[in-house]
Amino acid sequence: MNPADRIRAWLPHAVAVALVVAAAVWLLAVVAPVRDALLVALGLAMIGSPVLYVPVERVLLRLAPAMDADLRRWTAALVATVAIVGGLGALALVLLGSLLGSLHGTLSTVVGLAVGDGAAVDRVAQAIAGRAAVAADLWPQLGLDRDAVADGVRRALADTAVGPAVLHRLATGAGGLVAELALVAATLFYLFACGPWLAGRVLRWLPLDDGARAGVAQRVHATALHLVVGVGVRALAHGLCLGALAWAIGGWPPLLVAVVATAVAVLPVVGPGVAWFPLAAALWGAGRQTDAALLAVAALAAAWLVEQGAVRIARRLGSDDLWLAFLVFISLVGGLIGWGMRGLVIGPAAVLAVTAAAAVVEALYRRPAE
Repeated sequence: MNPADRIRAWLPHAVAVALVVAAAVWLLAVVAPVRDALLVALGLAMIGSPVLYVPVERVLLRLAPAMDADLRRWTAALVATVAIVGGLGALALVLLGSLLGSLHGTLSTVVGLAVGDGAAVDRVAQAIAGRAAVAADLWPQLGLDRDAVADGVRRALADTAVGPAVLHRLATGAGGLVAELALVAATLFYLFACGPWLAGRVLRWLPLDDGARAGVAQRVHATALHLVVGVGVRALAHGLCLGALAWAIGGWPPLLVAVVATAVAVLPVVGPGVAWFPLAAALWGAGRQTDAALLAVAALAAAWLVEQGAVRIARRLGSDDLWLAFLVFISLVGGLIGWGMRGLVIGPAAVLAVTAAAAVVEALYRRPAE
């Protein structure tokens, strides 16, 4: 084939690839201003789809087999999105109630936040700043500053009425936490509804048989469940145990201790010891040596039990590989450094994406058993 014929043969393919690349670059430029919100929504969808959306869709299929497939998909996406948003909202309500101390005060503050009342925002900021001051005394290594925390809360809650907050972000390009959460929730719904379908289409394009596709799906499901249990539930268990022990033995505020212990227990290299050791040292310094020793022993025992449970679950899931634990650790550290609290979702989601890609490559190039 002479060069002219070769060019004519390859030119349509080159043009098609160039068009796809140009369209992708254009789309990335358009969505760049909302990159962080989209990454959080994508991370939640990747982790939540195997462990929440897919089970809900299967339940709907079993309960209403005659339901239209598209309607079932959208219904499952709505249920999964409401479950995540509702769960986060319930957690925020519990935390707010513990800060304000009364049901009436909590409800009035929630109503005030919903209508964008500055006084309600200030009440929340002052309450969180007060707890931050207590935490700074107990754990000076956290580097918390009361005024900085209060200012950060006020900035995050600058616009708390969802509609006006979103419009303000669209008009000015700036917005608070509520506008970003609204964008995350809307994107999450569409990703739940369309993500599994799109993933299925991609898998069908690959030269994989049904068994290989099922193996990839199983690996992704096990890894997603490991991330939920091994990172989220494990850290929450550490926090709840230490909060209860600190309250029962030392009289510390249980929810404050639980929040701090959960936060530090997310990182394996840090662990819950950073949370309970200063409390035991404070008891020892106050002349309560028996209580200090009891807290230390009980905290170590609780941490050992939680870790043993997490290890057993990982073994049952087949996700106890050392490389996966290392990737989770690095992703959490890098995610927190690069994206702040968003990194707690974005980092593990990147691990899940790498696991899925590795499972596909393994299925494609695995040598047949001899």
